Amino acid sequence: MVSAPVWDGLGNYHYMLEYDRRFWKALEVTFTFVALSVPLRLAMALGVAMLLDKGLRTIGLYRAIFLPAVAVGRIHRHRAPVARDVRHRWRGQSGACRLRD
Repeated sequence: MVSAPVWDGLGNYHYMLEYDRRFWKALEVTFTFVALSVPLRLAMALGVAMLLDKGLRTIGLYRAIFLPAVAVGRIHRHRAPVARDVRHRWRGQSGACRLRD
């Protein structure tokens, strides 16, 4: 049976901070993930930027492979269905809307 709601004020927060072990475990996992992933991503981005800044011969290949994928990915975030289907085809997946062959 459902009973009438009872006002608990800040009791839920008190319970969470004092007794709920899941809250503290979730906080631990979140901070561990951030502490490991953010520096690694920054280091990788800095490494790629430094390689591209050196003017390598393969800069054209990098632009030809990665930049169109980034552009299509950005269009996908704006929910463009045709661009999403093209990206799925590049990945070998079937999309919701099919382009004619």
